[in-house]
Parts: sequence; structure tokens; C-alpha cells
Amino acid sequence: MEIALLFAPGACTVSWLNDGGLRESRSVKAPAVIMVAPQQSHACRWEQGSDVVLMYLEPRLHQRLLPQGLPAPVVVSPVAARDLPLWQLASVVQSFGLAVVKAQARVVHLVATALSTYAVELLGRTAVQPVRCLANILVEKVEAFVAAHLSANICTDDMAAHVEYSVPHFSALFKAAVGITPIEYLFRQRMEKARELLRTGNYTIGEVAKKVSYLDQANFAKKFAEHHGVTPKQVIEQARLDSAARPKIS
Repeated sequence: MEIALLFAPGACTVSWLNDGGLRESRSVKAPAVIMVAPQQSHACRWEQGSDVVLMYLEPRLHQRLLPQGLPAPVVVSPVAARDLPLWQLASVVQSFGLAVVKAQARVVHLVATALSTYAVELLGRTAVQPVRCLANILVEKVEAFVAAHLSANICTDDMAAHVEYSVPHFSALFKAAVGITPIEYLFRQRMEKARELLRTGNYTIGEVAKKVSYLDQANFAKKFAEHHGVTPKQVIEQARLDSAARPKIS
């Protein structure tokens, strides 16, 4: 079993293959303790660098500490991430660094064993959070659905129904996978589509508002300005200036 202790500040995305062969992923922010089941195929992509103490439990120790195995392929312990003695032990292991002389090897082994044992005991004493989120293929399905319905009055309920999940379950899984709520994602996509249409110079502000499901032009303009920092009118005017500045081909 693999145990990774991520020191703050740091952030990464852990991905793995579920039982159905689909890749799942989850964003993790340090400080964090991640435990991966033995022989579980997984990968880690870093968004922000972090010091890490990475340990592998030998089979005998794993069997003794976790005779029933991990409750999920990848888990995090919310209490472990805030446990001071755990991080004090981790800091001791970290302080040895890579250059461990022979005289220190025994000490490092003892401290690392104590650290891994303590981490697993915390796992058993506290409610763990299985690392779960929406599979990439379902995220792509939601993204395609949203892109095709930006002019419709859709909401989180419609997105959840499209992938056949309950709204609370879908909302939690989507945020874990994408980093924002479904409704925030929908809003951002509408604002990006609106800017794209305005830049063409082929539509009025009112026409663009309707194409991204805003019946009230004033409300659309307000939301657009808050999101992009410029008004729809300014985007149109800039598009016209850019067009006028381009060389004309006769």
C-alpha cells in the first residue's frame, strides 16, 4: 500500500482506473494524506509543487495494520490531514532527506514505520472519504450537453438527468472532478460563448443575450461585465476597431 503525505502548500490531481475500467480523478490540496490500495494503477499530476513523504507498506505490515484492506482504491483521511503528531513525525522523516548515511538508516526505518502505523491507525479511527468524482467520460458528456443547450433554460437538474444521477450526487461528483459547481460551470460557458459571439460583430447585444438564455438584456450586460471586466458594448466596439485595422484584400 502507498501512503503519501503532502505538505502545504501544494495541489495535485490523483487519477486511477475504477472497476469498470474508466478513469476517475480528484483534486487534492495539501496538507493531505492519500492512501492507495496495493497494485492500484494510479497517477498524480501536480498543479502546485509540494514536499512529499512517500511510503510503501511492506506486505506483512499492511496485513497486520489493515487485515480488511482499504475501503476504496484511493482514500483520504480528513482528520489525518489536521493531526499535529502525524505531521511532526512526517517532518522528522522529511528532515533526513535523500542523503541517509548507514548509521541513520535504522533510525529512519523506525520513524517511518511509526509514521505509517500512526497514519493507518488514524484511518481506522476516523471516517475516511473515498476519493470519488465523475468519470472523465461523463464529464465530457455533460460538457457536450451544456455546449448544445446554452440558449435553453437548463439547470443543474437537467445536467444530472442527462447522466442519470441524482442532483446532490451529481453536484458533488462534478465539483470534485471540475473544481466548480455545475451551475458555475454553466454560467462560465454562457459568458464565454457570449464573448465569442460579440467579437464576430454579427449580432446585437440583445441577440447574444438570447443565444445564451438571457431574456433580460440589462441583466445579461451586468453579468457579462462582472465576469469579463468589460461591457458587451466595449467588446463589440473593440471588434469593429480590430476589423477596421486589418488589411483589406482587393
